[in-house]
Amino acid sequence: MIRNIYIYIFISTCYIYHCHGERTRDKMYIPITGASCIRRLNATHQTGCTSARQGSVGALHAIHSENDLEFILNSGSAPPYTVLMPPKFFVEHVMQKLKEKSDDRVAAVLLTDNNSDLLDHFSTESKCPNQFIGISKQYCDASDPLKSWNPYGSNLINEDFPFPILFIQDQEQIKLLYDCFEKFNNYETKKQFERSLCSVEISSFMAAAVNSEVCHRRSELSKNLSPVKFCDPLGDKNIFATLFPRHYVNMSDNNIDESLNANNTLFEYKTDLNGMKHRTDGNSVVDKFTEKKIEKSITKNEGREKLILLLARFDTTSMFDGVAPGAMDSLLSFITLLNTADMLNNLLVKNNTNRYYGKNIFYLLLNGESYDYIGSQRLLYDIENESFPPKQENIDFEDIDMIVEIGSLGGKAHFLSSHFPQSNGKIDNFLNNMKAYSDNYKFDITFHTSQRLPPSSIQTFYANKNISAPAMVFTDFDDKFSNPYYHSVYDSASNIKYQYQNSSSNEDLRQLVALSNFGEFSPDSIQVLIRNISTLLGMTLYQEITNTSFTGEVGTNLNLIDELLHCYLESADCPAFRAVSPPNKNNVSPLPPYRYVGVAGYINDATIWTARVLAFLTASNSDRTEKGCDFLPYSWVAGFNGSGLCIQTHANYSEAVSPAFLDDDYDWSSGKYSTWTESTWRDITARMFLRPSVIHETFTLGMGIFVLLISFFVVWVVDQRSDILFNGQITEHGLPTRC
Repeated sequence: MIRNIYIYIFISTCYIYHCHGERTRDKMYIPITGASCIRRLNATHQTGCTSARQGSVGALHAIHSENDLEFILNSGSAPPYTVLMPPKFFVEHVMQKLKEKSDDRVAAVLLTDNNSDLLDHFSTESKCPNQFIGISKQYCDASDPLKSWNPYGSNLINEDFPFPILFIQDQEQIKLLYDCFEKFNNYETKKQFERSLCSVEISSFMAAAVNSEVCHRRSELSKNLSPVKFCDPLGDKNIFATLFPRHYVNMSDNNIDESLNANNTLFEYKTDLNGMKHRTDGNSVVDKFTEKKIEKSITKNEGREKLILLLARFDTTSMFDGVAPGAMDSLLSFITLLNTADMLNNLLVKNNTNRYYGKNIFYLLLNGESYDYIGSQRLLYDIENESFPPKQENIDFEDIDMIVEIGSLGGKAHFLSSHFPQSNGKIDNFLNNMKAYSDNYKFDITFHTSQRLPPSSIQTFYANKNISAPAMVFTDFDDKFSNPYYHSVYDSASNIKYQYQNSSSNEDLRQLVALSNFGEFSPDSIQVLIRNISTLLGMTLYQEITNTSFTGEVGTNLNLIDELLHCYLESADCPAFRAVSPPNKNNVSPLPPYRYVGVAGYINDATIWTARVLAFLTASNSDRTEKGCDFLPYSWVAGFNGSGLCIQTHANYSEAVSPAFLDDDYDWSSGKYSTWTESTWRDITARMFLRPSVIHETFTLGMGIFVLLISFFVVWVVDQRSDILFNGQITEHGLPTRC
């Protein structure tokens, strides 16, 4: 008998263990995931979106036509509504109408990703991005399509919406939303108020308000007793490296930059017995290829090398946090720079270990350029204040011989436009050499020149009166952007017609390849376009440095370009990123890195990965073992074969935070520096549920009040009649104890 009881208890326990309860809340609500529009501020305005403090709730209604929009704005009987719309309705005049009705009829907007019906153009940026910073304010006119830089721009990214907007990409969730709308909301629309409706609640309240000046003042601890920050300055890190190693200054604990060590970056420091941290020794530089010391002068006016700045914008943006591929916007330009750096490293450093030409190249990847050129403004500010580059001998404006920027590419095949506001002999010579190499090697590129600058980092260089060096930008921008999805969620791999070939193996992709070797790549592919432009720049810069013509038959590696595009557009868990990581590193995100600049004080994953890649491509291999490769400028990485490799490099970070936030007395109305900030917020959540009708809610409330009153009355009656209702005979045993 007892044995049977034990068996019964055991079986019951197993059954209970495998049962999983479901919360009532989970039965009521379905979570919705998406990318939210967030609030940003500058010196004069607030932009973006916010929900009500307790969240915004509205009945779901889909827009398929203008009649649906009219229903939401005027005739719908169950406001406020959460508007469900495809991208074709996400345009300026529709959003302005919804904004005007935000007080009583519009609670939120859900923008669905319709991959099957992609629009010919979609850009939420302004028609004249970054117009009021730099020297080209007069070049762009948003009211004139013929004079606007971004003719498809709707300017929605700069509008202030008092309701939340969520961009939803998950096709299953989109189907759930439309199914719920059709089942509960899309019939007898005149009587919606009489029944329960499918509704959506979004909580995305933004703490900041008014403008950056007000928000910054409210966040200062001296003016706010509670340690609450309402906004943070936009910012991250610029990334730089040099073709040849430069002189490093003595470093102590109070001036070492630990940023390169953050989040397991490529670089590490070695601390000696005295507690000092070192990258190199004293007043000399360790030649990163032969490990011989190149003694260099530290006198300010003696033996200073001339510098060519080769720069590209690194960041991108969109209206929705977390979704900004930026393929044509900036990705192709900085991948072109990376491959040009790799080519010059192979030609001038690895194969010429004892040569020094008196010129050097600074490779610069600028961050925050989407927001009034944060990165380039900070670069110039640091040069003026003799603090760039960090840990190296500072450079002066007089040291800069030429500035070459790689702008947006990929919109026009076989077309390259060079822009410079003032003609110069150096620019003319550079362009002539470039055209000659293009003709000789049959790159089939059509060149165009213009003295009107496009929106580019060169704008800030020319606005600085201390710079006399000639500057130019190479881009496919003629008089307007060729990118129909500029600063939008659709500037993705499909926009540049990228297809991952995955044809690389374990060979070192840093090696140059014969120009005649196309492998599996089509001559019209984006990989070949980037190969041609990066090789062309490499040939021309080679001649600038050496004063001799390039005569080789090799160019940048198509497989390397293919792998880098795969890393930034499809997955960070890719061969190129694994090659620059420590061996056996497995915790790599399957998502592509997000290149939005973010807020100051944090280094984005995309910045870390790119610093590693630039360091890897400008490095040389060392024969040191892993134990001897644990201090700068050495680093132990997996390499393309994964077995481990010691490299020697001189890449680094510099600050990319606007100088406006360094000066307590900065004049916010001056327009001198970028003043963009990002609001703080709590968790952003969205959920779908069935909301009862007003009649049902009123009836439920009335019944509750009625039952409450009846309960009070019953309790009062029972209390008044307690002597009768509870009167019983007291037995002898129930008598109280006598004292």
